[in-house]
Amino acid sequence: MNMTKRRVLLIALVLISIISIMLVYTGCADGSSDSGYREGGSNDTSVSTDIYQSSTISNRKIIYHAYVSVYTDDVQKTITTINSKLQEDEWIDSQSIDKTSGNIVYRVKSTRLQSFLEEIKQQGSVGNIEVSSEDVTLNYHDIQATLDSLYALRTSYNNMITSATTTEDLLKITKALSDVETEITQYEYRKNTLDQQIEYSIVRVYFNQNYYVEDPSFGDEFKGAISGSWEAFALFLKGLLMAIVYVFPFALLGGVIAVVVVFFVKKKKGLKFFEKAPKKENKKQENAKLLNKETKLEEEKNKA
Repeated sequence: MNMTKRRVLLIALVLISIISIMLVYTGCADGSSDSGYREGGSNDTSVSTDIYQSSTISNRKIIYHAYVSVYTDDVQKTITTINSKLQEDEWIDSQSIDKTSGNIVYRVKSTRLQSFLEEIKQQGSVGNIEVSSEDVTLNYHDIQATLDSLYALRTSYNNMITSATTTEDLLKITKALSDVETEITQYEYRKNTLDQQIEYSIVRVYFNQNYYVEDPSFGDEFKGAISGSWEAFALFLKGLLMAIVYVFPFALLGGVIAVVVVFFVKKKKGLKFFEKAPKKENKKQENAKLLNKETKLEEEKNKA
């Protein structure tokens, strides 16, 4: 009888553990809400304090992300100065830097996020500041509640191992305990990840070199005018040449047609192709000829 009772008790505990694990999978809900603000402008860009006030509320778990673009005359010097503002327990996650630009991801304590952004603003002209927040309070508490249940279940299994009387019972309890340990490891990793994200904010800073455009001198303007005029003349010649190339086939065809027409017209008049047609006299010339004839006739009469 005692053996049967132990087996019933063991089966009941295994069923309870299975139900508890199923509840862990189905009951863990992710609750989060996003809020944030964005600012753009120059050196008078200011960081609002409203977004940080929620972190002071009891039991609120908030993750912050900040994005800043900085314009400076000396990128390398500005990066060195900002890096020196990090505390001992803060660090650089990643960076990509060249002579005229840079991209650095800082991990800064969330309690110091506002002051760190203010320090960045003092190093150059801030083009844009964007800060976003993610409330992970519900998710965090769900993970913690799940861990508490798993811790209690692990304690129960450990107690059962000491009271197990058969090898079969010991193997079943050990297997169930191993599954619980695996679940605990996974949820502890998730909780530790959230703890780090909550404690240390991510600040991504984009560094850019300032560029200044000077007014051109008279000599530069004169050279530019000459260069521009030659370029315009070259474009004109190019356009003229292209126009000739496009028109040439039509002009050639028109010339051939004109030669054919002239050939048939002269042939009809009985003229050779290269023979010029006699010029027609105008009325003044005809009147002059008639007048000369009449004058000659009168002179002949007078002589007779």
